[in-house]
Amino acid sequence: MLTNPMYKIPQDSFVHKHDEVSDTEKASDGETRPGEHFEGEKGGKIETQNLYATSDTYCSCCTNWEPTKPYLKNDEKLAKLKQGQDEYAIVRRQKAHGGNNGWKTHSIVINSPLLKSVLAGVFAGYPSVDAESLEPTFEPDFVPFVHMWDEILERRVSEADPVTRDHLRLLVETLEPEVAKPFGVLRYFNESLRLPFEWLHLAFRPGEVIVRNVNGTLSAGILRDIRRGEDDICFTVATVDWNGVKFGVLEASWKLSSYQGSMEVPGLGVFPLSAHPDRDEIEKTLMSRGRVFEDLAGQHVKQYAGMAVQEVDYGFFCDKMERMVSRPT
Repeated sequence: MLTNPMYKIPQDSFVHKHDEVSDTEKASDGETRPGEHFEGEKGGKIETQNLYATSDTYCSCCTNWEPTKPYLKNDEKLAKLKQGQDEYAIVRRQKAHGGNNGWKTHSIVINSPLLKSVLAGVFAGYPSVDAESLEPTFEPDFVPFVHMWDEILERRVSEADPVTRDHLRLLVETLEPEVAKPFGVLRYFNESLRLPFEWLHLAFRPGEVIVRNVNGTLSAGILRDIRRGEDDICFTVATVDWNGVKFGVLEASWKLSSYQGSMEVPGLGVFPLSAHPDRDEIEKTLMSRGRVFEDLAGQHVKQYAGMAVQEVDYGFFCDKMERMVSRPT
């Protein structure tokens, strides 16, 4: 058998001696043999200790390390709390806000399968909301509910099942104080067609037609989703386009930069068609351009047959001649 001389182990090495001496055995001369340890000395305990960072610190630059996982003692309590939360049709999570024991809604979770079923129908044309997920969660300013509020109220009245009707009543009662401010902003928009940037998303309802204006040229698409940032708002839009073979839906991204104060929404670079005073004329213009675009799709060949004038360059002079041609133009 070939061995690597660089890794050759001597016959009198510790590996062989250790088999002859126990971990706690001492030499007759009182010296510690290899493998022996003392529990009281630093590094003497033959175990690996796990330490966990804790948030209980004196300052932000320090870290306290504890031998038990944070909140480990409360795991059973937390599990019971979670189980208790799951029993409720709706869970409203609140966080401390300001002084005087003020609380602010962080999110609302829908647990009721009856509500999930109803909301799935309500938000069927609202692509950015999945009401049938495991735990549908909504956060302030609850704009999807503002957009679909009338339909939710209609479902509450028309629902035949009394239990489902009670769940819908509870949903409305829970949301009413949360949507009061957005509805106030919406009334201001309906009266003035103006909105501040932080409330601009309120004017755009996913599933509806929105229009982009680029230097006077208009294009339209179906709004799929909205993502708000500090300096801009991004619209995910489904548009119709031609790929050289067929027409299809192309997902595009339109953006609007933030602005100060309040501005008229129809005058922005992107606006909802339903909010524009001239929406009927805009719709006619877009439909007319769409028909032209549709007619131009594909390959178009024109044929010409007849006399044509051709310029011939002989190097030292140019001449023109007429001849019969028949070719595509």
